[in-house]
Amino acid sequence: ADGSKLRATWETSINSDLPTVNLPNDSVTDTYTVSVVKEVWVKSTRRSSWPQRLFQRQQTTTVNSTLDYSYQCDKLLLEATAVSSKLSSDTIGVVLIHPIGVGIARWYYERLLNALSETPSRPHRLLILSPDLLGSGSACHPTIVSSGLEGSLTHLPLLNISDWSHQLIQLMATTEASQDPVDRWCVVANGGCSPIALQMAALSLDDESCPLSKPVSNVIISSSPRLPFFLNSSDPTRVAKAYQRLCGAVGRIFWWYACRKQGRFIQTFSEKNLVADPSNLGGTWRTNCYRTAIASGGFSRYSTFAFLAGCLQDGCQKSLNALKGKEVNIDIIKGRDVRQNRAKSWFWQKPRRKSKTKEGQSKPRKTFRDYVEENGNRGRELVVGGRISLAHEDPTEYSKAVISFLNGADAT
Repeated sequence: ADGSKLRATWETSINSDLPTVNLPNDSVTDTYTVSVVKEVWVKSTRRSSWPQRLFQRQQTTTVNSTLDYSYQCDKLLLEATAVSSKLSSDTIGVVLIHPIGVGIARWYYERLLNALSETPSRPHRLLILSPDLLGSGSACHPTIVSSGLEGSLTHLPLLNISDWSHQLIQLMATTEASQDPVDRWCVVANGGCSPIALQMAALSLDDESCPLSKPVSNVIISSSPRLPFFLNSSDPTRVAKAYQRLCGAVGRIFWWYACRKQGRFIQTFSEKNLVADPSNLGGTWRTNCYRTAIASGGFSRYSTFAFLAGCLQDGCQKSLNALKGKEVNIDIIKGRDVRQNRAKSWFWQKPRRKSKTKEGQSKPRKTFRDYVEENGNRGRELVVGGRISLAHEDPTEYSKAVISFLNGADAT
């Protein structure tokens, strides 16, 4: 790697701003704070030369501390409008969970928010929340809430499914206390972030510990991974070691490479792995990813490192068991382009080989939708345009699918 370019990237990125997105006129952006207790690494305040920071192991102190994360959330309130359906007086809160990746943040749902606001038929009043997840976008610089600590964070702590689900549950509880009453909640997630949505739904059923007054009634998952992703658990020790390695020279070089030449790698990777047609990305995808990736000193890299280390592959069996037979509908939005994203992290555990029958033929593969149906959580499916990033590729049909699921309409 070119050391001078790498140094310039880190020094200039500190003053970079997050991208500005074109949201509906009625939307507002609020700032929230959530506390997370984590083991953090603190380094000396003495500054060393950049080659030492890149290649040498520095002396650090490990302590348990409370971190206060500030993050921004786009909110949009849409009144009920209907062409032929009967209007409902219910208010449905919809939480949008953006994917985790290089430069991805809440701007990912810009097109969907606009499409929802332009949908002619909305039988229910919708209160839509689109926050930055911890470690992404505006949520990259936590404050250490402890006394007697000297120095600064070497990197963000390893985040997990519970950290993100509790962040969003708290956001929902705060919204219930400050906004018009919410009658029920819906959580929308894409691909690898599905475990967050499922855990949120399971937590909302716990009347004793959950701060919500209304439970989650709908979970909508798009670009659903294969069933083993939801049932198999990763090794926590292996994930922690992978994250520690990514926080060193390996991750620094990867992030530099991803951001070089104004994010050329981001564009190429996205065209090859995330969309049905390169034109689906539009003219702002690369810019938004790049500007988000280099903003805040590039600290959003740590949520990507956590994802690459396998923090979201902790399995959903506990959540699915808690949701079994409950009045929680889990529905799926699928892209017409059924090609899988072949890009895999080097740190992820390899899947087991397919089991075969005596005749040597592979057994029919059970899908996540099949499992959900058997679990008593409806499991309807709608198909929209696109491949992986469906809410960005085909926001119009995606918004119609969301409203159809919320309206209880049958889908196949």
